[in-house]
Amino acid sequence: MAKKIIQDILTVKKEKMPPRIIVAEPEKLKEEILRSRGRGKKTLKIIFWISLAAIFIALLGMVLDAFASATVKIIPRQEFIAIDSTFKAVRGSEAGDLKFEIAQMDYELSQQSYATGISDGGKKASGRIVIYNQYSSDAQKLVAQTRFESPEGKIYRIQEPVVVPGFGSVEAAVYADKDGEEYNTGLVDFTIPGFKGNPRYEKIYARSKTDIKVKESSLTVTDEDIDRARNSLKKKIEDYLMENILKQEPSGYLPYKDAIKIDFEDDVSNPQTGKFIFKEKGKAVRFLINDGDLSKVLAKKYISENKNADIEVANIENLEFKLISRNADDTEFSFNLKGKAHFVWGVDSSALVNNLMNAQDKDYLAVFRDYPYIEKAELFFKPSWWQTMPKNKSRVHIEIILKNEQ
Repeated sequence: MAKKIIQDILTVKKEKMPPRIIVAEPEKLKEEILRSRGRGKKTLKIIFWISLAAIFIALLGMVLDAFASATVKIIPRQEFIAIDSTFKAVRGSEAGDLKFEIAQMDYELSQQSYATGISDGGKKASGRIVIYNQYSSDAQKLVAQTRFESPEGKIYRIQEPVVVPGFGSVEAAVYADKDGEEYNTGLVDFTIPGFKGNPRYEKIYARSKTDIKVKESSLTVTDEDIDRARNSLKKKIEDYLMENILKQEPSGYLPYKDAIKIDFEDDVSNPQTGKFIFKEKGKAVRFLINDGDLSKVLAKKYISENKNADIEVANIENLEFKLISRNADDTEFSFNLKGKAHFVWGVDSSALVNNLMNAQDKDYLAVFRDYPYIEKAELFFKPSWWQTMPKNKSRVHIEIILKNEQ
Protein backbone atom coordinates (compact mmCIF):
# COMPACT_ATOMS: atom_id res chain seq x y z
CA MET A 1 0.00 0.00 0.00
CA ALA A 2 1.38 3.27 -0.93
CA LYS A 3 2.02 5.69 1.76
CA LYS A 4 0.24 9.00 1.76
CA ILE A 5 2.52 11.79 1.59
CA ILE A 6 1.84 14.96 3.45
CA GLN A 7 0.63 16.62 0.36
CA ASP A 8 -2.23 14.09 0.31
CA ILE A 9 -3.44 15.07 3.80
CA LEU A 10 -3.01 18.77 3.94
CA THR A 11 -5.39 21.02 2.19
CA VAL A 12 -3.78 23.36 -0.12
CA LYS A 13 -4.87 26.92 0.45
CA LYS A 14 -5.25 28.86 -2.70
CA GLU A 15 -4.13 32.38 -2.69
CA LYS A 16 -7.06 34.76 -2.70
CA MET A 17 -7.37 36.97 -5.69
CA PRO A 18 -7.88 40.68 -5.05
CA PRO A 19 -11.55 41.85 -5.62
CA ARG A 20 -12.32 42.66 -9.15
CA ILE A 21 -13.67 46.16 -9.66
CA ILE A 22 -15.83 46.70 -12.68
CA VAL A 23 -16.17 50.22 -13.79
CA ALA A 24 -19.23 50.69 -16.04
CA GLU A 25 -19.42 53.21 -18.68
CA PRO A 26 -21.44 56.34 -17.64
CA GLU A 27 -24.18 55.94 -20.28
CA LYS A 28 -24.83 52.32 -19.46
CA LEU A 29 -24.98 53.11 -15.71
CA LYS A 30 -27.59 55.82 -16.31
CA GLU A 31 -29.75 53.45 -18.32
CA GLU A 32 -29.58 50.84 -15.57
CA ILE A 33 -30.67 53.35 -12.93
CA LEU A 34 -33.61 54.51 -15.07
CA ARG A 35 -34.71 50.91 -15.67
CA SER A 36 -34.61 50.30 -11.90
CA ARG A 37 -36.65 53.38 -11.18
CA GLY A 38 -39.23 52.39 -13.81
CA ARG A 39 -39.65 49.02 -12.22
CA GLY A 40 -40.28 50.77 -8.81
CA LYS A 41 -42.86 53.11 -10.27
CA LYS A 42 -44.67 50.22 -11.92
CA THR A 43 -44.75 48.36 -8.61
CA LEU A 44 -46.14 51.43 -6.84
CA LYS A 45 -48.85 51.78 -9.50
CA ILE A 46 -49.86 48.17 -9.08
CA ILE A 47 -50.05 48.60 -5.29
CA PHE A 48 -52.06 51.80 -5.73
CA TRP A 49 -54.61 50.24 -8.06
CA ILE A 50 -54.97 47.15 -5.88
CA SER A 51 -55.54 49.35 -2.82
CA LEU A 52 -58.04 51.49 -4.72
CA ALA A 53 -59.93 48.40 -5.87
CA ALA A 54 -60.00 47.09 -2.31
CA ILE A 55 -61.36 50.41 -1.03
CA PHE A 56 -63.95 50.47 -3.82
CA ILE A 57 -65.08 46.93 -3.01
CA ALA A 58 -65.30 47.78 0.68
CA LEU A 59 -67.32 50.95 -0.04
CA LEU A 60 -69.56 49.04 -2.43
CA GLY A 61 -70.21 46.47 0.27
CA MET A 62 -71.06 49.22 2.76
CA VAL A 63 -73.41 50.91 0.29
CA LEU A 64 -75.10 47.65 -0.59
CA ASP A 65 -75.49 46.78 3.06
CA ALA A 66 -76.97 50.21 3.75
CA PHE A 67 -79.44 50.19 0.86
CA ALA A 68 -80.06 46.52 0.22
CA SER A 69 -83.24 45.05 1.68
CA ALA A 70 -84.90 41.72 2.29
CA THR A 71 -88.56 40.80 2.29
CA VAL A 72 -89.86 37.74 4.09
CA LYS A 73 -93.28 36.55 2.92
CA ILE A 74 -94.92 34.23 5.42
CA ILE A 75 -98.05 32.11 5.28
CA PRO A 76 -98.82 31.16 8.90
CA ARG A 77 -101.15 28.39 10.02
CA GLN A 78 -104.80 29.44 9.59
CA GLU A 79 -108.28 28.04 10.18
CA PHE A 80 -111.81 29.20 9.36
CA ILE A 81 -114.39 28.24 12.03
CA ALA A 82 -118.10 29.13 12.26
CA ILE A 83 -118.88 30.65 15.65
CA ASP A 84 -122.12 31.57 17.44
CA SER A 85 -121.65 32.15 21.17
CA THR A 86 -122.71 34.46 23.98
CA PHE A 87 -120.12 36.03 26.27
CA LYS A 88 -120.15 38.19 29.39
CA ALA A 89 -117.79 41.11 29.92
CA VAL A 90 -116.95 42.82 33.21
CA ARG A 91 -115.62 46.38 33.37
CA GLY A 92 -112.10 46.62 34.74
CA SER A 93 -112.07 42.95 35.78
CA GLU A 94 -108.80 41.36 36.88
CA ALA A 95 -110.29 37.96 37.67
CA GLY A 96 -109.80 36.38 34.27
CA ASP A 97 -113.12 37.59 32.86
CA LEU A 98 -113.35 39.29 29.50
CA LYS A 99 -112.91 42.92 30.50
CA PHE A 100 -114.02 46.13 28.82
CA GLU A 101 -113.92 49.89 29.19
CA ILE A 102 -116.53 52.51 28.33
CA ALA A 103 -116.62 55.84 26.49
CA GLN A 104 -119.43 58.28 27.30
CA MET A 105 -120.86 61.38 25.66
CA ASP A 106 -123.82 63.64 26.54
CA TYR A 107 -125.78 65.92 24.26
CA GLU A 108 -128.81 68.10 25.01
CA LEU A 109 -131.03 69.70 22.39
CA SER A 110 -134.25 71.73 22.34
CA GLN A 111 -136.63 72.85 19.63
CA GLN A 112 -139.84 74.86 19.31
CA SER A 113 -142.94 72.77 18.69
CA TYR A 114 -146.64 73.46 18.37
CA ALA A 115 -149.56 71.94 20.23
CA THR A 116 -152.50 70.62 18.24
CA GLY A 117 -154.95 69.73 21.06
CA ILE A 118 -157.93 71.89 22.08
CA SER A 119 -158.78 72.57 25.75
CA ASP A 120 -162.20 73.84 26.88
CA GLY A 121 -160.51 75.88 29.60
CA GLY A 122 -162.35 74.12 32.45
CA LYS A 123 -165.52 75.19 34.25
CA LYS A 124 -164.01 76.87 37.32
CA ALA A 125 -162.68 80.40 37.37
CA SER A 126 -158.99 80.67 38.19
CA GLY A 127 -156.26 83.26 38.49
CA ARG A 128 -153.19 84.38 40.46
CA ILE A 129 -153.12 86.03 43.91
CA VAL A 130 -150.39 87.44 46.19
CA ILE A 131 -150.58 86.41 49.86
CA TYR A 132 -149.15 88.82 52.46
CA ASN A 133 -147.93 88.20 56.01
CA GLN A 134 -147.93 91.41 58.07
CA TYR A 135 -148.57 89.61 61.29
CA SER A 136 -145.17 88.31 62.38
CA SER A 137 -141.55 87.84 61.40
CA ASP A 138 -142.25 84.10 61.55
CA ALA A 139 -143.21 82.32 58.32
CA GLN A 140 -146.86 81.27 57.99
CA LYS A 141 -147.64 77.93 56.34
CA LEU A 142 -150.96 77.56 54.49
CA VAL A 143 -152.09 74.03 53.66
CA ALA A 144 -153.57 72.87 50.35
CA GLN A 145 -157.24 73.82 49.91
CA THR A 146 -156.92 76.85 52.21
CA ARG A 147 -159.95 79.10 51.55
CA PHE A 148 -159.84 82.72 50.42
CA GLU A 149 -163.02 84.85 50.54
CA SER A 150 -163.77 87.77 48.20
CA PRO A 151 -165.73 90.88 49.30
CA GLU A 152 -168.80 89.32 47.61
CA GLY A 153 -168.46 86.26 49.87
CA LYS A 154 -167.34 83.93 47.12
CA ILE A 155 -164.79 81.26 48.14
CA TYR A 156 -161.61 80.41 46.23
CA ARG A 157 -158.98 77.83 47.17
CA ILE A 158 -155.27 77.16 46.63
CA GLN A 159 -154.46 73.64 45.46
CA GLU A 160 -150.86 73.47 46.67
CA PRO A 161 -149.49 74.32 50.13
CA VAL A 162 -147.51 77.59 50.41
CA VAL A 163 -145.27 79.23 53.01
CA VAL A 164 -145.64 82.99 53.44
CA PRO A 165 -142.38 84.56 54.69
CA GLY A 166 -142.41 86.68 57.87
CA PHE A 167 -143.35 90.23 56.88
CA GLY A 168 -143.21 89.09 53.28
CA SER A 169 -145.40 87.75 50.46
CA VAL A 170 -145.77 84.82 48.10
CA GLU A 171 -147.65 84.23 44.83
CA ALA A 172 -150.09 81.35 44.31
CA ALA A 173 -152.81 80.10 41.95
CA VAL A 174 -156.43 80.04 43.18
CA TYR A 175 -159.52 78.28 41.84
CA ALA A 176 -163.18 79.00 42.40
CA ASP A 177 -164.88 76.74 44.92
CA LYS A 178 -167.72 76.11 42.45
CA ASP A 179 -168.26 76.05 38.69
CA GLY A 180 -169.70 78.97 36.82
CA GLU A 181 -168.87 82.35 35.36
CA GLU A 182 -170.46 84.10 38.39
CA TYR A 183 -167.10 83.49 40.12
CA ASN A 184 -165.38 85.69 37.59
CA THR A 185 -163.92 88.73 39.38
CA GLY A 186 -161.42 91.52 38.85
CA LEU A 187 -158.67 92.75 41.16
CA VAL A 188 -159.94 92.45 44.77
CA ASP A 189 -158.65 91.71 48.29
CA PHE A 190 -159.26 88.35 50.01
CA THR A 191 -159.49 87.35 53.64
CA ILE A 192 -158.81 83.90 55.09
CA PRO A 193 -161.97 82.63 56.81
CA GLY A 194 -159.95 80.13 58.82
CA PHE A 195 -158.32 82.96 60.77
CA LYS A 196 -161.60 84.58 61.92
CA GLY A 197 -161.48 85.37 65.64
CA ASN A 198 -157.66 85.33 65.47
CA PRO A 199 -155.31 88.35 65.22
CA ARG A 200 -153.97 86.80 62.02
CA TYR A 201 -157.28 87.49 60.27
CA GLU A 202 -156.48 91.19 59.80
CA LYS A 203 -152.77 90.81 59.16
CA ILE A 204 -152.58 87.80 56.78
CA TYR A 205 -154.55 88.38 53.57
CA ALA A 206 -154.33 88.24 49.78
CA ARG A 207 -154.84 90.44 46.73
CA SER A 208 -155.52 89.22 43.22
CA LYS A 209 -152.67 89.70 40.75
CA THR A 210 -154.74 88.80 37.68
CA ASP A 211 -158.42 88.63 36.87
CA ILE A 212 -160.06 85.46 38.12
CA LYS A 213 -162.29 83.98 35.46
CA VAL A 214 -163.30 80.89 33.58
CA LYS A 215 -160.70 80.37 30.87
CA GLU A 216 -161.60 80.17 27.21
CA SER A 217 -160.72 77.23 25.01
CA SER A 218 -157.03 77.07 24.14
CA LEU A 219 -154.46 74.94 22.41
CA THR A 220 -153.06 72.21 24.57
CA VAL A 221 -150.35 69.62 24.12
CA THR A 222 -151.51 66.11 23.28
CA ASP A 223 -149.63 62.85 23.72
CA GLU A 224 -149.07 62.85 19.96
CA ASP A 225 -147.50 66.33 20.15
CA ILE A 226 -145.13 65.16 22.89
CA ASP A 227 -144.19 62.00 21.00
CA ARG A 228 -143.61 63.94 17.79
CA ALA A 229 -141.31 66.46 19.50
CA ARG A 230 -139.51 63.76 21.49
CA ASN A 231 -138.89 61.51 18.48
CA SER A 232 -137.65 64.41 16.38
CA LEU A 233 -135.13 65.41 19.04
CA LYS A 234 -134.11 61.80 19.70
CA LYS A 235 -133.24 61.34 16.04
CA LYS A 236 -131.09 64.48 15.97
CA ILE A 237 -129.40 63.60 19.27
CA GLU A 238 -128.78 60.01 18.20
CA ASP A 239 -127.23 61.10 14.89
CA TYR A 240 -124.94 63.55 16.68
CA LEU A 241 -123.85 61.11 19.39
CA MET A 242 -123.24 58.21 16.99
CA GLU A 243 -121.18 60.35 14.63
CA ASN A 244 -119.02 61.86 17.35
CA ILE A 245 -118.55 58.90 19.69
CA LEU A 246 -117.41 56.78 16.72
CA LYS A 247 -114.68 59.35 16.09
CA GLN A 248 -113.15 58.24 19.36
CA GLU A 249 -111.13 55.22 18.20
CA PRO A 250 -108.94 54.04 21.07
CA SER A 251 -106.12 51.87 19.74
CA GLY A 252 -106.70 48.14 20.16
CA TYR A 253 -110.46 48.32 20.74
CA LEU A 254 -113.16 46.97 18.45
CA PRO A 255 -115.47 49.47 16.66
CA TYR A 256 -118.74 47.51 16.96
CA LYS A 257 -121.61 49.94 16.34
CA ASP A 258 -124.04 47.72 18.22
CA ALA A 259 -121.84 48.13 21.30
CA ILE A 260 -123.16 51.70 21.61
CA LYS A 261 -126.36 52.38 23.53
CA ILE A 262 -128.08 55.76 23.94
CA ASP A 263 -130.37 56.61 26.86
CA PHE A 264 -132.79 59.54 26.60
CA GLU A 265 -134.27 61.78 29.26
CA ASP A 266 -137.08 64.36 28.95
CA ASP A 267 -136.43 67.74 30.51
CA VAL A 268 -138.60 68.31 33.59
CA SER A 269 -139.43 71.81 32.41
CA ASN A 270 -141.11 70.69 29.18
CA PRO A 271 -144.41 72.71 28.99
CA GLN A 272 -147.73 71.11 28.24
CA THR A 273 -149.81 73.79 26.47
CA GLY A 274 -149.80 75.98 23.38
CA LYS A 275 -146.58 76.67 21.52
CA PHE A 276 -143.83 75.04 23.52
CA ILE A 277 -140.08 74.42 23.70
CA PHE A 278 -139.35 70.74 24.10
CA LYS A 279 -136.01 69.64 25.52
CA GLU A 280 -134.39 66.22 25.33
CA LYS A 281 -131.09 64.90 26.63
CA GLY A 282 -129.21 61.89 25.27
CA LYS A 283 -126.36 59.97 26.82
CA ALA A 284 -124.34 57.55 24.69
CA VAL A 285 -122.39 54.71 26.29
CA ARG A 286 -119.92 52.80 24.13
CA PHE A 287 -118.66 49.42 25.34
CA LEU A 288 -115.00 49.02 24.32
CA ILE A 289 -113.58 45.50 24.02
CA ASN A 290 -109.89 44.92 23.33
CA ASP A 291 -109.45 42.92 20.11
CA GLY A 292 -106.55 40.91 21.54
CA ASP A 293 -108.53 39.93 24.65
CA LEU A 294 -111.52 38.84 22.58
CA SER A 295 -109.29 36.86 20.20
CA LYS A 296 -107.87 34.93 23.17
CA VAL A 297 -111.37 34.14 24.46
CA LEU A 298 -112.45 32.87 21.02
CA ALA A 299 -109.26 30.81 20.56
CA LYS A 300 -109.71 29.23 23.99
CA LYS A 301 -113.28 28.24 23.14
CA TYR A 302 -112.84 27.07 19.54
CA ILE A 303 -109.18 25.97 19.12
CA SER A 304 -108.37 22.78 21.02
CA GLU A 305 -104.61 22.87 20.34
CA ASN A 306 -103.93 26.44 21.27
CA LYS A 307 -101.89 25.93 24.46
CA ASN A 308 -99.40 28.82 24.54
CA ALA A 309 -99.83 29.75 20.89
CA ASP A 310 -100.48 33.38 20.01
CA ILE A 311 -103.68 33.20 17.96
CA GLU A 312 -105.56 36.15 16.51
CA VAL A 313 -108.90 36.45 14.72
CA ALA A 314 -108.03 38.36 11.55
CA ASN A 315 -111.63 39.36 10.73
CA ILE A 316 -112.80 40.01 14.28
CA GLU A 317 -114.15 43.46 13.35
CA ASN A 318 -116.46 41.91 10.74
CA LEU A 319 -118.10 39.37 13.01
CA GLU A 320 -121.75 40.06 13.85
CA PHE A 321 -121.91 41.66 17.30
CA LYS A 322 -125.22 41.93 19.18
CA LEU A 323 -125.62 43.50 22.61
CA ILE A 324 -127.97 41.32 24.69
CA SER A 325 -128.11 42.95 28.14
CA ARG A 326 -126.43 45.47 30.43
CA ASN A 327 -126.76 46.19 34.12
CA ALA A 328 -127.88 49.53 35.60
CA ASP A 329 -124.41 50.97 36.25
CA ASP A 330 -122.85 49.58 33.04
CA THR A 331 -120.27 47.47 34.87
CA GLU A 332 -121.36 44.25 33.12
CA PHE A 333 -122.91 43.40 29.79
CA SER A 334 -123.47 40.30 27.68
CA PHE A 335 -123.28 39.99 23.91
CA ASN A 336 -123.51 37.47 21.10
CA LEU A 337 -120.82 37.02 18.46
CA LYS A 338 -121.63 35.22 15.24
CA GLY A 339 -119.93 34.55 11.90
CA LYS A 340 -117.04 32.70 10.22
CA ALA A 341 -113.95 33.50 12.32
CA HIS A 342 -110.55 33.54 10.58
CA PHE A 343 -108.01 32.26 13.15
CA VAL A 344 -104.35 33.05 12.42
CA TRP A 345 -101.39 31.69 14.38
CA GLY A 346 -99.01 34.48 15.30
CA VAL A 347 -95.31 34.69 14.41
CA ASP A 348 -92.82 36.68 16.50
CA SER A 349 -91.59 38.89 13.66
CA SER A 350 -88.90 40.62 15.69
CA ALA A 351 -87.34 37.35 16.84
CA LEU A 352 -87.55 35.90 13.33
CA VAL A 353 -85.67 38.87 11.85
CA ASN A 354 -82.96 38.59 14.51
CA ASN A 355 -82.55 34.88 13.83
CA LEU A 356 -82.32 35.39 10.08
CA MET A 357 -79.71 38.12 10.49
CA ASN A 358 -77.63 35.84 12.71
CA ALA A 359 -78.09 32.68 10.65
CA GLN A 360 -74.89 30.63 10.43
CA ASP A 361 -73.53 30.17 6.91
CA LYS A 362 -76.67 31.92 5.61
CA ASP A 363 -78.68 28.78 6.34
CA TYR A 364 -82.03 30.56 6.41
CA LEU A 365 -83.98 27.35 5.90
CA ALA A 366 -82.76 26.09 9.26
CA VAL A 367 -84.15 29.23 10.89
CA PHE A 368 -87.64 28.66 9.47
CA ARG A 369 -87.65 25.08 10.76
CA ASP A 370 -87.72 26.48 14.31
CA TYR A 371 -91.12 28.10 13.68
CA PRO A 372 -93.75 25.34 13.65
CA TYR A 373 -96.65 27.72 12.94
CA ILE A 374 -95.17 28.90 9.63
CA GLU A 375 -96.62 26.82 6.79
CA LYS A 376 -94.64 28.50 4.02
CA ALA A 377 -91.99 31.22 3.83
CA GLU A 378 -90.23 32.96 0.94
CA LEU A 379 -87.17 35.19 1.17
CA PHE A 380 -86.56 37.91 -1.42
CA PHE A 381 -83.40 40.05 -1.62
CA LYS A 382 -82.97 43.42 -3.28
CA PRO A 383 -80.82 43.57 -5.34
CA SER A 384 -81.52 39.95 -6.14
CA TRP A 385 -77.83 39.00 -6.55
CA TRP A 386 -76.93 40.32 -3.09
CA GLN A 387 -77.95 37.19 -1.16
CA THR A 388 -77.11 38.58 2.28
CA MET A 389 -79.39 39.75 5.08
CA PRO A 390 -78.97 43.50 5.76
CA LYS A 391 -77.28 44.43 9.01
CA ASN A 392 -79.86 47.16 9.52
CA LYS A 393 -82.97 45.55 11.00
CA SER A 394 -85.22 48.23 9.55
CA ARG A 395 -84.29 47.01 6.05
CA VAL A 396 -85.89 43.61 6.68
CA HIS A 397 -89.64 43.53 6.02
CA ILE A 398 -92.08 40.86 7.14
CA GLU A 399 -95.27 40.29 5.12
CA ILE A 400 -97.98 38.07 6.61
CA ILE A 401 -100.11 36.55 3.85
CA LEU A 402 -103.66 35.63 4.80
CA LYS A 403 -105.57 32.90 3.06
CA ASN A 404 -109.01 33.27 1.53
CA GLU A 405 -111.75 30.96 2.78
CA GLN A 406 -111.99 27.93 0.51
